[in-house]
Amino acid sequence: MTTGKTSAQTGHAFTKCLARCSPELVRIYEPHDDIGTKVTLSAPSEEWLIWAHQQAIQHGLNHYLVIDEGHVMLPHFTGAKIVTALGIGPAMRHEVEHITRKFNKVS
Repeated sequence: MTTGKTSAQTGHAFTKCLARCSPELVRIYEPHDDIGTKVTLSAPSEEWLIWAHQQAIQHGLNHYLVIDEGHVMLPHFTGAKIVTALGIGPAMRHEVEHITRKFNKVS
């Protein structure tokens, strides 16, 4: 994905996660934005994102799987459905690191 496309997809994941989490969790993170770290990680394949999604479900973590459709940006985006991002959280590091440690930080 291009940098712009990656930014858009991670933005979708973040906003959907925040919208889906409990009001109590929003109140914890909203006034203290400086303590809430946001990390973008790279997955080697769509299958890895699906695995991480299944792990988030299994561990009861708030999450959102972004599925892009209808956009053409060859060679990866042909207009067909494709998993592009996964948001997990808000959560504490110890709650997600068993999943996230398998991915690489985006630099």
